[in-house]
Amino acid sequence: VRCTGINIWKYEVIKNDKLVVSEKPITTTKKYKKNKGLPYLISCSLFGSNEKYVDGLFNMIKSLRLYGLEKFWDIRVYIASRKDGKRVKLSVSKKLQKKMLSEGVELVHVDNGNPNGYSLEGTFWRFLSVNEKARILIRDVDWIFTAQELIAISEWCESGLNWHRMLNFQLINTPMMAGQIGVLGDPRIIENLHEKVLNFPYKKKYGDDEMFTMNYFFIEAARQDSILTHYYKFR
Repeated sequence: VRCTGINIWKYEVIKNDKLVVSEKPITTTKKYKKNKGLPYLISCSLFGSNEKYVDGLFNMIKSLRLYGLEKFWDIRVYIASRKDGKRVKLSVSKKLQKKMLSEGVELVHVDNGNPNGYSLEGTFWRFLSVNEKARILIRDVDWIFTAQELIAISEWCESGLNWHRMLNFQLINTPMMAGQIGVLGDPRIIENLHEKVLNFPYKKKYGDDEMFTMNYFFIEAARQDSILTHYYKFR
């Protein structure tokens, strides 16, 4: 079942006080990456202007700065953005786009080709970064980094393993939570990823993105036998 389109029509980010615009990814390229080795990327999605998620994004940025990680990691946010400039349900305002750019966020404009607007399909867009050569964290846009998590990420970086997952909630109904994934991205790691996302039939309810990560990411990680898992106990 084909839902709606995923037309990524523009990437943009401010680098060296100048706006860089491209039809292809920017922060994971050799010219603009922050590290000598692999680029480090935090991949998120945002559709609409719900204060919970917008404020959460800027709190995420603050948490990265608190630990000095903005020197190494780029934040990329896939946003609902019509190519013709029209505002539809859940599209992201120009004002908010400008604010995100001013905070160093790389914006990815996604037009789904649906005149009625966007839905929870936007939670899947962040997965598309997995096909880029980078160390990638897939997170919810309102996620806040903690010292405990940073230790886990450091252990993953040192492990040499391709995948990382954190199981840090009391109730977990999936082997790989959609907002708690780490991966060494590569064009070959998930073949035809764009088509898999585009044609996945369940993209309308909360939790559908975790059905996708289970069916494709977790199974591939298990097949490779290259995954580091961090469990956190709750009293």
